Amino acid sequence: MIKTLLHIIFGLCLLSVSADAQTYVQPDGSENDLLDTPILTTEEVEWIANNPKITVTAKFNAAPIEFMRAGEPAGFSIDYFRLVAEKVGLELEFVTDEIWANLITRLENREIDVSHNIVQTPVRESFLDFSPPYLELLPAVFGSTSHEDINSVEQLRGKRILVLKGWAATRQYKEKYPDLEFIDVDNSTSAMLAIANGTGDLFFLPLLIGKYVIDSEFIPNVKVLGNLGFMNIPNMDYVRIATRNDQPMLGSIIQKGMLSISEEEFKSLKDKWFLPDRADSDLLLTPSEEDWLAKNPVVRVAVDPTILPVEFIDENGEISGISGSYINILKEKLGLQFEWVENNNFRQGLAMS
Repeated sequence: MIKTLLHIIFGLCLLSVSADAQTYVQPDGSENDLLDTPILTTEEVEWIANNPKITVTAKFNAAPIEFMRAGEPAGFSIDYFRLVAEKVGLELEFVTDEIWANLITRLENREIDVSHNIVQTPVRESFLDFSPPYLELLPAVFGSTSHEDINSVEQLRGKRILVLKGWAATRQYKEKYPDLEFIDVDNSTSAMLAIANGTGDLFFLPLLIGKYVIDSEFIPNVKVLGNLGFMNIPNMDYVRIATRNDQPMLGSIIQKGMLSISEEEFKSLKDKWFLPDRADSDLLLTPSEEDWLAKNPVVRVAVDPTILPVEFIDENGEISGISGSYINILKEKLGLQFEWVENNNFRQGLAMS
């Protein structure tokens, strides 16, 4: 869905520019009369010619999204950005550091041109321009297999919560919940080991990254305790590409490269790194929630049968309209059955509830 929205939004932006106002050319310098992708202006092609190689961040500890393998950057986001650069004819020089905060500082000091797999925050907007998101990573809380599920802020009080130093979410967690005990760590492997040996209670990390660390490092006695939606921290789910905001031309070039990646190419990268589709990963149900679903397979539903097209009862006695379509999606995702309670109007349905 993110990829589709990117095409729509950026396509509308391109259509808003008169074809008479600019000459569009491909990375090889050939002119293009049609709005194919990537569509580079003459100025953008000249910028690439004058700046053929750009510097890019590379994290150590965010596998399978990005990490170091045999001394070289690897992972989904690394491959994705390489493909973006290939589309527009840019060469890349990756800059690595075991501590993410150090790379952020170098971005702010204009020592690095681009970062990927990065979250947009107001602080970072002061020195970076951000692309639309290209991947969604669900934040989760990890803990001991003997620990209860976590689904509220209250359950975090009195716990030693490990968070990665320099990550955008870490700053926001600390600012919003100053009464909680957050402990900075430099990498996710040491944090998971701390959970396993009892020197830490909880660890906040995106679901995919955390599960990869547990599996690849053979870390015992650690599991997902729940998702972090209850923390109410906005924009933490989406990662983007960010460019120095003193180089707007580079940002434009990169977004056009992103737009030119096909659905098939994007899916191929996700398959290579075993990333699930959004529909396969967005539930993040805890064991107790799965147990609840098993014990409650039928949910009784009251509707207002008079507010077409929002909701109504069709000739087969089924909930239809927008609400009906939404319920069908929930039915598919959760494996539940939704049963209409045959209320005649909204007032009666509310009373039955």
